Amino acid sequence: MIDLALIKTASSLCRGIYVYPGEAPVAWDHFEDGIVCWGIKQVDGVCYVVFRGSCTPLDWALDAVTWIDPLQHPAIGRVHPGFNFAIEAVWQNAKSIIGLSTPFVVTGHSLGAGRADNLTAYANLDGRSPIARIVFGEPKPGFRDFCDIVNRSPGIAYCNGDDHGHDLVTEVPFDFPPEEYERPSQLVPIRASPPPSDRFGMFRYHHMPLYDAFFQTIEGVK
Repeated sequence: MIDLALIKTASSLCRGIYVYPGEAPVAWDHFEDGIVCWGIKQVDGVCYVVFRGSCTPLDWALDAVTWIDPLQHPAIGRVHPGFNFAIEAVWQNAKSIIGLSTPFVVTGHSLGAGRADNLTAYANLDGRSPIARIVFGEPKPGFRDFCDIVNRSPGIAYCNGDDHGHDLVTEVPFDFPPEEYERPSQLVPIRASPPPSDRFGMFRYHHMPLYDAFFQTIEGVK
């Protein structure tokens, strides 16, 4: 069981890393917006390593790296190459900032969720497992060998939906045997309906503000 306070903070920071118009920016302890957009923020003695989802042309290009050619990584197994790109270097940087004794959470939304999965794998192999991996709108990041490494630390993945639809990003990459992408943990459904005027059509359930609004208004989650 992952503590609700960790989930709420992770959700809030995943929203904050997008810097939506009209919302106050997060005062990050460390922030980089290069090939990978990520930040570190310490809250109540816990460091949160936070990955942003897709916002730039490079992000979308990395999303599109196809299932036809999964990366056979010598350490973490078969992974989506776009999600893994530059994450090993991010972990080397992040662990030097976090230090050896501070507990940390890895979190992200969308592309950021896939990146969070990859960083968790590197951390686990390095003997510095996070106390939680908390992801929102997570696409499937790799094959079973990869997922087994990620699952060495506690994790949870949330999918938004209602009676009319759900977050379709959680369904990709599509499976065409023998290319069978999986996820480290089963999706936990939440219910935060988009407004009728939402302009993103089939992706209207995917917005991080919907996820965050759900978590900030509840008293308990599984």
